[in-house]
Amino acid sequence: MNLFSNAKKRWIFKEQIKWIELINSAWNTFQKLKVIFAQNIVFQHFNSAKVIKLKMNVFEFAERTMMFQQINIILKNLHWHSVIIWSRKWQLIEWNYDVHDQKMLMIIESMNHWRHYLEETWHEIKIINNHANL
Repeated sequence: MNLFSNAKKRWIFKEQIKWIELINSAWNTFQKLKVIFAQNIVFQHFNSAKVIKLKMNVFEFAERTMMFQQINIILKNLHWHSVIIWSRKWQLIEWNYDVHDQKMLMIIESMNHWRHYLEETWHEIKIINNHANL
């Protein structure tokens, strides 16, 4: 007993081909992404001779600071790449601080945490913060 008509069988076959094409397309895209991620630098080693930029963010109950340095990929083409990321959760008492106090505390804590890196630098350290008064 035949459960499917010829038209139904053709439709199922076409749907299977669409899925196979979709799977092949996804696989090819995945392979391309693997190559791109393998070639690009995510983190780099710290170099005290390069310019440092600290980007700081305060969240509701935590802070995060990222250290970036410039690298020269192609002549005269400077890119900022991350070196280190540091974050910490606020202590219970710090939750009640004003925003400007939290931002200032974040700057002090980050500078203390990365003191061994920052003391060696040859250049000025740029601090990026989203608080206008600091």
